[in-house]
Amino acid sequence: MIEQSKKPTDAVYRWKSADREVIDLVQQLKARQNRRRFLTAIATTTACGGGAAIGALWFLRSMTEMDYGGITCSQVASLSGKLLAGELDGPTKNQIRQHISSCPQCREKLRDMNALGELS
Repeated sequence: MIEQSKKPTDAVYRWKSADREVIDLVQQLKARQNRRRFLTAIATTTACGGGAAIGALWFLRSMTEMDYGGITCSQVASLSGKLLAGELDGPTKNQIRQHISSCPQCREKLRDMNALGELS
């Protein structure tokens, strides 16, 4: 009879330990799910934020790259040496003149380059 009384307590102990294992497994699963949600949120935020940053940089670049008179600031900069040397044809000169009349940045750069050319 003593052995019979131990058997129910062993069974109860086994059930309790099995319950504890199940609880531990459930907690691990929840922790993994939370970690996965967190990483997904970070990835989504980074992707969206990165896209927004690229868009902002593109917008700012387009703001600094003005197109006046059918010619952009970078084109004016690349042709400025030829302009000051008098090596450009009439239509290109007119485009640059139109650009310079509307773009204060390029006007200032060409004025400085012209002043440097006169000093040398």
